[in-house]
Amino acid sequence: MKIHEYLKSFLTSSEVTLVGPMANQKLQLRSPVIYIDGGAEFKTCEGLVVGDGDSFFGEIDVPLNSEKDFSDLAFCLQQIPEKFHTIRLHGFLGGRRDHEYINVIEAHQFLTERTQTKCLFDEEVLLLSSGEFELAYHGFFSLLGLSHGHISLSGEVKYSLENRSLKALSSHGLSNQAYGNFSIQTQQPVIIFFDKDLKK
Repeated sequence: MKIHEYLKSFLTSSEVTLVGPMANQKLQLRSPVIYIDGGAEFKTCEGLVVGDGDSFFGEIDVPLNSEKDFSDLAFCLQQIPEKFHTIRLHGFLGGRRDHEYINVIEAHQFLTERTQTKCLFDEEVLLLSSGEFELAYHGFFSLLGLSHGHISLSGEVKYSLENRSLKALSSHGLSNQAYGNFSIQTQQPVIIFFDKDLKK
């Protein structure tokens, strides 16, 4: 079974969870779930196992060639239908620094082709595509843009922005603080680093 065929069967769902090799044993998951290679070691509910077998030696539903120029995560992200607007990723932070950074960058690249879509890594790092988003959070956070664009930030935050330019690859969005509900409107994908767990 291919990834898009598996996800197609979840007619009313707009959220999918991806599980990677650094996941927590205590994860409580609900379908649809895609276990990416070593993430299959944390399988707690039915789902699809995808990977090249370099960190998992069990049965793989969608086997990938180990000699390739893209990651297993990048492959999976590109197979997710557009009806899925929330992608939760567990087990892709920590471990090798190069893997961690590239996982976040791959999610950013994925979001350049989407609107009104978000990728949340372990409740710590949130990536947003272009669009308008409502969030609820208490604590410090920082915004990072990998490309130049404009952003509006309003609501219960210390530093609000009204259609302001966000400089690419800079500390321009470093250290803001949220006190509850706030909204973000952005013309390009942005990365948000949270000091504490993001509240739903």
